[in-house]
Amino acid sequence: DKADLFRAVVRDTVAPNSARAKANAGLCDSLQGELAAQPKLSREGLLQLFAAMTAEHRSAAELLTVGKMVGEEKKLLLDYWIERLKDLPVPPKMPIEKRLTMAEDGNLALDLSDTPIADLTPLDGMPLVNLNLARCTAVTEFRPLGGLPLRILNLNGTKVTDLAPLARIHTLNELNLDSTGVSDLTP
Repeated sequence: DKADLFRAVVRDTVAPNSARAKANAGLCDSLQGELAAQPKLSREGLLQLFAAMTAEHRSAAELLTVGKMVGEEKKLLLDYWIERLKDLPVPPKMPIEKRLTMAEDGNLALDLSDTPIADLTPLDGMPLVNLNLARCTAVTEFRPLGGLPLRILNLNGTKVTDLAPLARIHTLNELNLDSTGVSDLTP
């Protein structure tokens, strides 16, 4: 069986003196024993697995499956996007952790106002409903936002002139175009 094979490899080959490997093997034994007695892991077993994975600094993407089972998916989703957006050019006085928030429904809001961001491609695929790009003077186009579920978009003070990408955003309820070069409001 796979658990026995794992223990044998750890014991004999990979890390016979590794506390981490021994702890993982012990957790495997515990979870396997639980599964022998019932068809699914208990919440306590899932929490043990989640805690072990977190202690090993597993990525949010790896943690998400177990996180969903123990009700941690919102935190994991937020952590995933914070990690993915960490290289955005935001001033240290207001880091990305303070700029990205999550609503109760799991949707995200991002305030990138007053940042030198120009490339919006890192936002592609986000469950982003509110985006504030006010005074982001390097933003000239926003095509990467075309597939997002945006409800509120603030483009105040950007260099955006073409609204064509808005045609793909069917959820937009509020749009701020103050101090932009937009002259034609048709998307």
